[in-house]
Amino acid sequence: CVSVNNCRFVHDAARMPAFPQHPHCRCKLEPCDAPDPSDVTLDFRMEKISNYLFVHPTKSKLIFSCAYTPDDAEEVYEAIGRQAKECYARGEYALSRHDQYGQRIRMRCVLPGKRQKTGRTYDFYTAWMVYPQWELHCNTPFAGEVTHAIS
Repeated sequence: CVSVNNCRFVHDAARMPAFPQHPHCRCKLEPCDAPDPSDVTLDFRMEKISNYLFVHPTKSKLIFSCAYTPDDAEEVYEAIGRQAKECYARGEYALSRHDQYGQRIRMRCVLPGKRQKTGRTYDFYTAWMVYPQWELHCNTPFAGEVTHAIS
């Protein structure tokens, strides 16, 4: 249970880990106010964009298909961070794997195309680990393309 201690989720069975977590579990759910996106903090380094998203052989395909270049890394970083805060605050995420390290979630992100791709939008998932007190850690800025939207 330590992995989700003081972590906050939208009160919706599809948007929070199952309870009880294990036999003899003493966890309890406590109500809390929904956050403003500014309340959400991110453990999200710029290197996840500049040294990973633009470099990784399979992940870079998405960002280059949108016609972004490494010079646009800060713009991509800001867009992903802003959307992650907004989606998490509104409860627009899907639960992923949960284990002794914590609860992972996926959120949809939309980037507008650049240059010759202006006018198009690109939907993809980002993957995060939920930390206590409305904090998220970015596991990957690109966890796959959206085939259907998270409701």
